[in-house]
Amino acid sequence: MNDHLTVNLGIRSETVDSQATGNIVGVDTSTVVPRLGLAFDPRGDGRYTIQSTYSHYSGKYNDAQFLQNSNVGNPDFYTGPPGQGREFAPGFDPNNSVTVFGLFPVRTVSFNDDLHSPLTKEFTFSGGSQLGPRGYAKVTYINRRARDFIEDFFTVEGGSTEVVQDGQNFGTFTNQVFRNTELLNRVYDALEVQTRYQVTDSFMVDGSYTVQLKNEGSFEGEATNQPALSSAAFDFPEITPAGRYFPTGRLDEFQRHKLRVWGIYNLALGGYGQVDIGGLWRVNSGLAHSLQSSRVAVNATQQSLVDAAGYVSGPSPRTIYYGGGRGSESFKGYGLFDLSINYDIPIWGSLRPWIKAEIYNLFSNDKQISFNTSVRPDTSGPVDELGIPTTFVEGARFGEATSPNDYPQYLPNLDGLRVFQLAFGLRW
Repeated sequence: MNDHLTVNLGIRSETVDSQATGNIVGVDTSTVVPRLGLAFDPRGDGRYTIQSTYSHYSGKYNDAQFLQNSNVGNPDFYTGPPGQGREFAPGFDPNNSVTVFGLFPVRTVSFNDDLHSPLTKEFTFSGGSQLGPRGYAKVTYINRRARDFIEDFFTVEGGSTEVVQDGQNFGTFTNQVFRNTELLNRVYDALEVQTRYQVTDSFMVDGSYTVQLKNEGSFEGEATNQPALSSAAFDFPEITPAGRYFPTGRLDEFQRHKLRVWGIYNLALGGYGQVDIGGLWRVNSGLAHSLQSSRVAVNATQQSLVDAAGYVSGPSPRTIYYGGGRGSESFKGYGLFDLSINYDIPIWGSLRPWIKAEIYNLFSNDKQISFNTSVRPDTSGPVDELGIPTTFVEGARFGEATSPNDYPQYLPNLDGLRVFQLAFGLRW
């Protein structure tokens, strides 16, 4: 716009559609996501800069969600009377069997019209300044809100379907309807600091620090190796209170503080080459975790309410929360120091052999930073108005380290208290 103000505007339009075997439509929708950026230089010389952005981001169309109404890679599933084969007579007599659960994608699962991926809205504001001729510093505030999550609904209004397949009547099942909802949320607010300073011609120090003011919500939406998960939020709502099944609180990746400080020193040895020494200090506060029990079946009180509401089938076992709800607990934080030394020497012309040694966790920090959190409902203790236990019993290994991930990890897929790496090569 002028010597002080720069404006950047962009608009991204996405059209997505899919079709599975049998002309089953998974998604057919369009999304427009804008991007706006402003940069203001009050003096017009680049010494001070104020920046701000506002952006929308459309999420991934994950097949874990958008193939739910198709049998492609998603077969029918049924849990009912014991026995084998279609000629198992007792299984055809309703008096001899109880249907536990059934999911038939083409028959009992449907998508609302214009189902689309979640939308994230982000606002940032930052200010930066040069620190003399040798450095800079920048502070950024980040405000991020996610909405329109994809959720499955098991409700009386959604109806039910009688499933008859290959001449066999499997029974009647509550329909599963996928919709977008704004009744679940994820909120992220943070401050980030970045800085660099060239102390001398041979020594540079760099660093970054992030403090999460908020990283919370009522919806995780994923787990280890399980992307695009639904929650229990709208499954049989008559027996699914938010505080026990989908509370609002700190998400699993909540981490209050994250600090990185590193420096590089270049030592010139004249005709004997050059040594580069680098050190990195990594400090992480503890992650959040919840007191929860998975795969808890409905109790008699809940089942009676399900029957009274007119459902033909009830929910499968689900996760319940205790006490302070989601993210009420914290693991311990830790710090690690890594060292790198690189040496190269000129041989002839541009030919320079080099060798590099790296030591991760130089001071052998063996602190336990997480542990087994398994708890089970205390069925002999107090219960809430729905008959759900309000207290728990710790599992046999609660509080113990049960995997290498319960200690600081230095390199992916590499365990050990201290890790040493050596590399060498030629440059020319």
